[in-house]
Amino acid sequence: MANDKERIIVGLDIGTSVIRVVIGELNESTDKLEVIGTASIESGGINKGSIVNIEKAKDAIKEAIETAEYNASVTVDSVVLGIGGSQVEGKNSRAVVPVRSNGRTNREITEEDVNKVIENATEILSSEYREKLHVIPQDYIVDGVSGVKEPVHMMGTKLEVEVHIITEAKTVLQNIRSCIGRAGYFLDGVMLNTLAQTQSVCHQDEMDLGSILIDLGAGTTDALVLIKGAPISTTSVQVGGNLVTNDISIVLGIPVAAAEKIKVEYGCCWPQLLNANNDKEVILPGVGGRDPVVIMQSKICEIIQARVAQIFTMIKAA
Repeated sequence: MANDKERIIVGLDIGTSVIRVVIGELNESTDKLEVIGTASIESGGINKGSIVNIEKAKDAIKEAIETAEYNASVTVDSVVLGIGGSQVEGKNSRAVVPVRSNGRTNREITEEDVNKVIENATEILSSEYREKLHVIPQDYIVDGVSGVKEPVHMMGTKLEVEVHIITEAKTVLQNIRSCIGRAGYFLDGVMLNTLAQTQSVCHQDEMDLGSILIDLGAGTTDALVLIKGAPISTTSVQVGGNLVTNDISIVLGIPVAAAEKIKVEYGCCWPQLLNANNDKEVILPGVGGRDPVVIMQSKICEIIQARVAQIFTMIKAA
């Protein structure tokens, strides 16, 4: 039986506007992870997904984890980090190895062969400035036959692999590790946010047929493209929900805080969702001693739609 510490998993997401923590406990009778505590704290020292102030970021991380610990009534010592942002890169690579033994031109493919061909594909893109987060096989090809998911025990003379390699700038990870360590916790592992999200929200048939998962954050928007059950593209643009908020603030002439509140409460980016029957009146706060102003929700939708369409166009181009 696992001890209490082994049954607890802590997820940490360091965003531009919010730091989120979730604590899960493994239920041994069902073999499922159950959420027992969460926390959401305003970020500090973070800009566009990167740490720009170690001390402020450390304090915000510590507060978020301690709040989640209190809510879950547990004490933790390590976290698994979800990461995203413009410093993440995804690239595709390919490699091949011969399958031969003792003069024979073919034999059964082994785990060692699979590990070797993946290692060769990974080494092609190795860099002293970047750290590998994930190496995900997209397809194995045995003697020219593609679409092989499990090549072990197949007979062949040549094994090829196509992989998607996700890396992060080493300095970014070093700063994050420093923040988490200064907060009193150990970094147990790192996972790309969008990759984790596909496992949470995408059905297998969606991943096989082809899907795009878009994570629109406050400072960055990340996307992951999946085909045949594996990622083929990982990208990020340095714009997000904060840009929408700024547009609302400028166009309507209201403070940014008020614009954020209106975006969250009345935001809509698809005009077809609004019609004469559900187009609500929205009260804008008076500024500089002026009286409040009433506008229709559809006006806010026009502002948001234009910016979201631009963000999606940037993601497509990336």
